[in-house]
Order: sequence, then structure tokens, then C-alpha cells
Amino acid sequence: MKHSYLLVGIKINKFISMLKRNGGFSIKYSNRVIVLFASAVWASFFALLENLYYGKKIKAVKELNSPLFIVGNWRTGTTFLHQLLALDSQFNYTSVFKVSHPDHFLVSKKYYTPIMSKMINSTRPMDNVKVGVNEPQEDEYALLKMGKDMVLEKLIFQSNNNFFIEEDDNFMPKDEALFSRSIKNLMRKLQVDSNKTPLFKNPFHSLRIPFLRKHFPNAKYIHIYRNPVDVVPSSIHMWNIVGRQNILKGSWVEPSVEVIVKLYNRIILGIRREFKDMNENNFVEVTFENLEEDPVAVIKTIYRKLELNFSSEYENKLLSYCADLKSYKKNSYTISQSDKDLIKNTMFETTPEYF
Repeated sequence: MKHSYLLVGIKINKFISMLKRNGGFSIKYSNRVIVLFASAVWASFFALLENLYYGKKIKAVKELNSPLFIVGNWRTGTTFLHQLLALDSQFNYTSVFKVSHPDHFLVSKKYYTPIMSKMINSTRPMDNVKVGVNEPQEDEYALLKMGKDMVLEKLIFQSNNNFFIEEDDNFMPKDEALFSRSIKNLMRKLQVDSNKTPLFKNPFHSLRIPFLRKHFPNAKYIHIYRNPVDVVPSSIHMWNIVGRQNILKGSWVEPSVEVIVKLYNRIILGIRREFKDMNENNFVEVTFENLEEDPVAVIKTIYRKLELNFSSEYENKLLSYCADLKSYKKNSYTISQSDKDLIKNTMFETTPEYF
């Protein structure tokens, strides 16, 4: 799936409402809209089936299992960490399939898997990371389809000549109650599917921690960060690909180095501000560089800090998975000295170990 994958799987009523509140779409993206309408019809049909067969079971889930959240800026290793933790059978993670079809994944997997397997590229376009129906994926894509006025709507429907993430954006939609219902409903479905600890990876959650602490007081958090000189150009590359492949209105606006580095700095500061008065066994910080150098050792450190059970079965899975990654090659980027200086001046106090 090369285009409009962020909205594939949205229900028809949600899609029509989204188009209305964003002033419609640009004619040049008509083909994308037609595909989305077709997928929305099927999503609505299967959503009715899920409500019929699982509606009572979902509503019967009163006490939610406390989640584990992976937070941090985009391109800092959140996906890699998510993949490693998803190998542990004590977690129930949001997969590519589940976030693509959040309103009916309990009933529709056997119908959609053969189709999705053929349509999904084997790797992500921004970094060649493996992609598959059952691979871990961030829950933001599900919340985008379940809620209203999510941040990614501004990426899809461009309304001005600025980058879609604004300087004071805390990533919370206007209707906090609806957002609360959406994420809790997603968690109920995960719990019906498998009664385990829900594992979420979502950079947008980085600035939502005040909300998450309010609604999930026993949740645990892992913050992963990385050298800003690597993160900033990689983030620009990622946003350019995601934006151009999913836009339905206007023209894509490429973010500047200044915009991205300020956002990265703000995210780290926001996360650490929340960690200051949190129970010390509910949060941990790691660097991508350490995780990349010795994944098993870093994962063990995370488990000790968060008081999680680290099994021999999981360790064997980790060792096997990491052995298969030896041939993987990361993207490399060229960045000017002036941009390096800008990054250093912005983030020296936040990440001094890299300068």
C-alpha cells in the first residue's frame, strides 16, 4: 500500500465527517479518496459484525490492564524497541492489522490478511524496516480512525504553508472525552483479544503523558532517545514520505531543520518533566545507541527498572531476532555544518552527551 494508508480502514461515517470538517479534498487526490471510500464501506460492514458478535464482551471489560508505553521522538529507535518487546509473550501489542482496522479486527482478520499481505510493501519506505500484517505498529493510526481532530488530520488535510505540527501543540485533540473513550475502547478490544499487558509505541503519546497518567495511573513508560544529528534529518525524510503519500488536500510542506529540532527538544523536555515526580519503577530512559550495541543487556536493564518478568524463553527469542538483524543497513544522511550548529545550540542542554 503506497498511498493513503493512514486512513485505510476508517468507517464511512467517520470518513465523511472528516472530509466535512476539513473542507473536502483536492481533485488531484480523487483516486485516493475513491479507494478510501471503498475500504470505508467494508470497514463499516465488518464493524457491524464485530458489534454483533463481540459488543457485549467489549462492554463487559470494566477494569483495564495497566499498559506499557514506549515514548520518544520519531526516528529515535521507538520502532526497534517496540519490535523487541513485542517478542515477549506477556504483552499484547497493536499490530499493523489492528491499527489498520481498529473497529473490527476481532472478526475480520481471516478475511483481510490475504489481501493486506499482497498490498503491503515488505519494508517501510523511509528506512527499510520490515513491515507485515502482524508486525508491531503505533496505535496513533487506530486512534486517528476512531477519534476526531487528531494531529495527523492536519497532515492529511493541509490548510496553510506551515508544517502540520504547531509549536505549542501538545498532541491532545479538543474533545478529550472522546479521545479517552477511543483509547480505552481500543484497550478493551485488545483485552478481549488477549488478556495481557497492552504494549503501545507512539511518539504522539510523548506529550500526552499528563493525560495518560490521569487515566492510567499504574502505567509504565520507556523513553528512548538518540543523537539529534541523526534524528533530525531522518525525521525530515520520514515526514516528507508520510506526508506526500497520505495528503488529500493542499500541498505538502516540508519541515525545516529548525522546526524539527525544536520539536525534538520540546518532546524530551516534556517527557522528563513528567518523569520527575513519577514512581521510579514506572519509568526508564535508554539511548538508541546503547540498545543497538547490546539489545539484550538494555532490555534486561529496562525489565529490572520496571520490575517486569524477564523469562529465558523471551531471551532466546531476543537472541534469535537480533541475529537476523546483522545484515540490516541503516539510512545515512548528509547534513551541513550550519544545521549541525543549529542542532547543537538547540539541544546541547538536553542531550549534552552527543556534543
